[in-house]
Amino acid sequence: MAILPLAFGVSSLLVFKMLIDVKPYLTLTKETLIIKHPLKRAIHLKWQDIEKYEMWKANLTHSIDIYLADKGEYKGLHKQSFVRNRFMKRLQIDDISPIIKANFTLGLIKRKDRPKLLKELDWRTFRTKEEELIREKEKNRQLYGEEIADRFSPKKLSDQKKEEAVQLEQYSQINRKYILKITAISFIITVGISFFLYQTEGDNFYNESMPIMIVWFILYPIARIIYDIAGGFKLSFKIKESATPHLEKLELIIHVFILYILSLIVIPVGAIYLLVRAVVRRLLKQ
Repeated sequence: MAILPLAFGVSSLLVFKMLIDVKPYLTLTKETLIIKHPLKRAIHLKWQDIEKYEMWKANLTHSIDIYLADKGEYKGLHKQSFVRNRFMKRLQIDDISPIIKANFTLGLIKRKDRPKLLKELDWRTFRTKEEELIREKEKNRQLYGEEIADRFSPKKLSDQKKEEAVQLEQYSQINRKYILKITAISFIITVGISFFLYQTEGDNFYNESMPIMIVWFILYPIARIIYDIAGGFKLSFKIKESATPHLEKLELIIHVFILYILSLIVIPVGAIYLLVRAVVRRLLKQ
């Protein structure tokens, strides 16, 4: 029983420490990047020791891994990458140096400051290494192929964001394949709900519920298109990239219980939202 009060006391101390610690999360000086995690000791990284950045998503939040030169001052950050290990073993390369990296969460930075931060990190780290980056990627491409070169070669954060924007644009296409996909989803949901209703209503289903199911089958694709244009594409892309199971379940709930069953409400509300958004954007441009 003594464990619970002890755990509560430690947690309270940690929370109190976070509240009184007014140091900024990230500090950029002329020589170093300082990361102050709330519950950890500050990490000081020299700009000249940063070899590359890698951006990844978890729970819809971007995190940035910082890969460092193998120096003794970073010994506490040593981490052997299982993925890199497997890649190098496949290529029959035995001399695998451990990966040294630190990271920070981009979601803790104000949204309006994030583009400026990424640009500043790129400038401070790679401004004198442009030719070196190109040569290293070309060398990796010739030795290991395009896919591995893209993964392990240094890449600017701004370039990674551009690649993500291109992927999102490709993912957000409303074309024949997309229309067939959402129509098929509407059909599957309709059949599933109809089967359940038939089991409970019997022959009355054909007179009472079947007309409603036909209306839902027609309206779901319309509601889905409006939802995706309004932000559904972006949310779905983030969930897909983060590969988080519970978020995929949330997306399923959105499609079945909101877009399908409440399609009569979603369509007019969504259409008004898109109209207002278009007007506001036009006014802001002017």
